[in-house]
Amino acid sequence: MKHSVIKWLLLAGTVYFAAVALFHLVGLKLPMFYIYFNVPSYSYQDQIISMFAFGWAAIFFLAAQEPEKFRLLVRTIIVMGAVVITILLWINFNTDFEALNPDVNNNIFSLELLPLFIYWVLLLVFTIRHEKKSFTVED
Repeated sequence: MKHSVIKWLLLAGTVYFAAVALFHLVGLKLPMFYIYFNVPSYSYQDQIISMFAFGWAAIFFLAAQEPEKFRLLVRTIIVMGAVVITILLWINFNTDFEALNPDVNNNIFSLELLPLFIYWVLLLVFTIRHEKKSFTVED
């Protein structure tokens, strides 16, 4: 059961990052898929983000195929997620967004990270539980 939850969480991550890639590619600035949706950006920046988001989607998709087989990749995704959330929080608290756009309320950027953090916690908890169970069975 936990294995299938991990698989579905990874597939959800695949869909999310594929949507992020698509929206950045076409310049559709939707909150949650475009964290800094009301901050000015250049098209080339959005296209670079699109390329990297597509890479993340591919990594999540690969891990979702057989989470047990790709255990190290799942762990890497969890570590990468913690690093990204930490860096985005750092950006949120250390960037003068109002200088870029006076109408920006940067509190929304931190609120957008909440669902990503919840997703990350779910992936972490189910992975730890699954690995703990695997160790018990193998011993």
